Amino acid sequence: MNASIISMEITQMRMISTTLLGKIPAISNDSKYTINNFEDISPSKVTRYESVTSTSAMKSTTAKANTGPLPTMKGASKRLEDKLCCLLGWSRTSSMKSPRCGHTASVLQNGKVLVVGGRDDNHTFASAELYDPITKTWTWTGNMTNARYLHTASVLPNGKVLVTGGVNNVDDCMNTVELYDPSSETWSAIASMKEKRVNHTATLMIDGNILVVGGHNGNKAISTTELFRSSKNGWEAARKMNNNRRMHRASGLLNGNILITGGQSVSKIFNAVELYNSTTNNWGNTKQMAMARIQHTASLMSDSNVLIAGGNGDKGVEKSVELFLPSKNRCTALRPMTIGRFTHTAVTLKDDTVLVVGGQNREGILNHTELYNPTDNKWSDAGTMAYHRKDHTTCLLLDGTVLVAGGQNFNAVLNSAELYGS
Repeated sequence: MNASIISMEITQMRMISTTLLGKIPAISNDSKYTINNFEDISPSKVTRYESVTSTSAMKSTTAKANTGPLPTMKGASKRLEDKLCCLLGWSRTSSMKSPRCGHTASVLQNGKVLVVGGRDDNHTFASAELYDPITKTWTWTGNMTNARYLHTASVLPNGKVLVTGGVNNVDDCMNTVELYDPSSETWSAIASMKEKRVNHTATLMIDGNILVVGGHNGNKAISTTELFRSSKNGWEAARKMNNNRRMHRASGLLNGNILITGGQSVSKIFNAVELYNSTTNNWGNTKQMAMARIQHTASLMSDSNVLIAGGNGDKGVEKSVELFLPSKNRCTALRPMTIGRFTHTAVTLKDDTVLVVGGQNREGILNHTELYNPTDNKWSDAGTMAYHRKDHTTCLLLDGTVLVAGGQNFNAVLNSAELYGS
């Protein structure tokens, strides 16, 4: 990819900071891929936010082979292909009704999966879908009042789903909040957050309330936090973090505290770690991560340790892995992943192994997956998905199967879905 193409894309997308550009690894001149490390979606206000890459910006580029699904086969060949996928741990399931990325996926108490919002290359969605793991089919459910993507979705103890913030269909950051009732399959608008937010986190606390942390308010990264009181369906301000940050990750620990890792202010990518004490409503700093990172994953394990994997940082795309130890209030380095990646997803399986799925790196958008085993501190190949994906969702179903849905590859926003471990 030559320098003129890079310059044109940056100009079109109006990137917010030349300093920030210096923090993201450049793509080599001989690369055949167009990688937008900011994941911006359109030449508009949304370029201030972590988002998804405009597929229209990539359609004119030359992509390496196999960026789409596996070749279509018929008859015995098709059956052989499906058997091979199953042997590698992956199998196909029915596709969503609509292609989408930047959406959310939440496992409901009845075992179904609620997929909400997101967007394709042209539209932002208010629609929602339900996946039934028994029939392996998707059905429409009620629409939200507001179309949005890059929002959060949290399942409350009463089974309802709280959706906060995000970006709307005119690329404005939002503070609106909606509540989904699975029993009636309807949405209701409730009290808005005190501040507009995108690239924020929303974490279920052990008392059933939700702590919303940081993000971007349309002008800058913020340090403010808000607490959603489930009993009142209302918001109250909580104590600010020590750092403004967006694109961070939040993990609710078993002791009730909430761990915040990584993220970014205007130009600084953080290795700083903060810990919210839910009893005192105070923030404290812990020892820093070895690597600054954004767009990483932070997976809670059964012993309350948190596996922090990959991301984008000062030194480029990371394959480094760290483990946060609440008992020692610090991170320790682990064996790295086999492939560096960011914008991937990760989920802790029932046997406490951690499955890392897709994402992207300097080589392109990935269909590769790998599995971390905490028993021997080793990574192993978990097979390849049929589709290369970033900006997808991954969730653990009640039967232990993993559902991966949507996202995008180099050519399109996806509606396909795949299962791991079925």
